[in-house]
Formats: sequence, C-alpha cells, structure tokens
Amino acid sequence: RKFTNPDARQQEDLGRFLGRIDYLPLDAGRDAHWAELTQRLADAPDRVRVFYLATSPDLFGQIRAGCRNLKEIGVIQYD
Repeated sequence: RKFTNPDARQQEDLGRFLGRIDYLPLDAGRDAHWAELTQRLADAPDRVRVFYLATSPDLFGQIRAGCRNLKEIGVIQYD
C-alpha cells in the first residue's frame, strides 16, 4: 500500500479483480481433491483458467494423470 493511492476507485477495481480469483489447494494423490476441482471447473465453463502448480517433481506424474482425466471429461483443454 506504500506505493498506491487507496482511493475508492482503486478499491473497487481491486475488489472486482479479487472476485475473479479462486484458490483451491489440491493433494494430487487424493481423488476427492480432483473431484472438487472438477466440480469447480464445471460450475464455470466459460471462465478463463490459469493454473499455477507449485509442487515437487515426484508429483508430476500424478498431476499429469489428473489433468489428463480433466481433459477427457471435458472441463479443460490443452495441447
């Protein structure tokens, strides 16, 4: 906040921006977590999706498999 002017317009813009962000912690080894992610994605099919995955390399295989399943059921697309 040191470098911004906290006027009402900025607060309104920030509120709209933050209202578009979802956070969902996910354990790649738990099917229930993938099911929750699937439901969230299905609830808003027209939203732009950006994923940030901070994980250890030993989970890459599980995450790849989970994303492949999400693609197969049609809630995400990737090449």
